[in-house]
Amino acid sequence: MKTIIFNSYKGHTNKTKTLVNFAKELAEKGKEVAILDWCIGEPNVLDKFNQKPNKGFIDYLMQFSVEERLDQRKISKRVKELKKLVVYPSSNISCITTGNTNKSEYWTTCNSYNFHKIFYFTDAQAKGLSYASLNTDDLANNFKAFENDKDVIQEACGNPDYLLIDTKGIFDTNLFFILNISSK
Repeated sequence: MKTIIFNSYKGHTNKTKTLVNFAKELAEKGKEVAILDWCIGEPNVLDKFNQKPNKGFIDYLMQFSVEERLDQRKISKRVKELKKLVVYPSSNISCITTGNTNKSEYWTTCNSYNFHKIFYFTDAQAKGLSYASLNTDDLANNFKAFENDKDVIQEACGNPDYLLIDTKGIFDTNLFFILNISSK
């Protein structure tokens, strides 16, 4: 699965529109396309297809710790849960968004999620630590967890040819997508 990231630090640059048009073009050529909308502040890929999600990838991250995301023996459980989040705007396009911004629970979840948990291996390490204290083993574990997530996304979306990720570069979690998940 070829992975392409659409990223911009600035909003309103038509990044999402470009991604959606690219997805439609690939689909018209017979390619299967999965989209991960990881714009936490404004996930709106599904708006372009006149659809709304119920829940999204932030809920997946809340449900599964880094330790669980590293355990390949439990991949079927994660695939099953992620499949519940997949929306199919067309026959060749599947989409997982960050969540539904029209529901207050989305914002509560985003505000309550300790994003340090993405960078640290255990919850205890995440409490009150600065990024400078991140050790290389924890970083490696998180890279591996996101690689495993990519496998889960691939299986949950039916083994697409492409994974397009829409992200805004203001969140540190995007570092993992940009450095490790995009195709080399």
